[in-house]
Amino acid sequence: MVDAVCKAGAELFAERGPGAVSSREIAARAGVNYGLLHRHFGSREALVSEIMTRLSAELGRALDEGQRSGRSVFATLAEQPAYARALARAALDGFDMTSLQDAHPILDRLVPLVSGGAGVADASLEDRAAVAAASAAFLGWAVFGSFLGPALELEGTEGEHAIEAALRAAGALAET
Repeated sequence: MVDAVCKAGAELFAERGPGAVSSREIAARAGVNYGLLHRHFGSREALVSEIMTRLSAELGRALDEGQRSGRSVFATLAEQPAYARALARAALDGFDMTSLQDAHPILDRLVPLVSGGAGVADASLEDRAAVAAASAAFLGWAVFGSFLGPALELEGTEGEHAIEAALRAAGALAET
């Protein structure tokens, strides 16, 4: 039941954002009784947080699989836009972003890649800021890539490689 609710909520959040989706709509799409949502989640905020955390964890698993198969982080993120879209819509809807998720599995995976293995708590300020900047670019591409790609002729694998190179160049410029 919880999995069905979270799957339905994730689909709806990616389509319209958490602010535009009612708990009743989530229950209906999941095929469960609306009253069960309160019993299992306690509040709408807890429901939204659980759905966003699961979307993030799903993307984190995709990153792990992409890394094992040699795919770049950017390419993997570009193939999985649901989390970024739901996150962007939540921000635009005025959600308190600091309480939206209890865990951040994507960032927990990205920081060690930049910091030589250190986790978020032990990574340098510069490494954490580099992950923030790259994440903003990734999130922006997931949300606006369907507009930017064709407009700038940055589509497909060639476009992904060009954007990755631009991120590396931006990092080098910041160091000068």
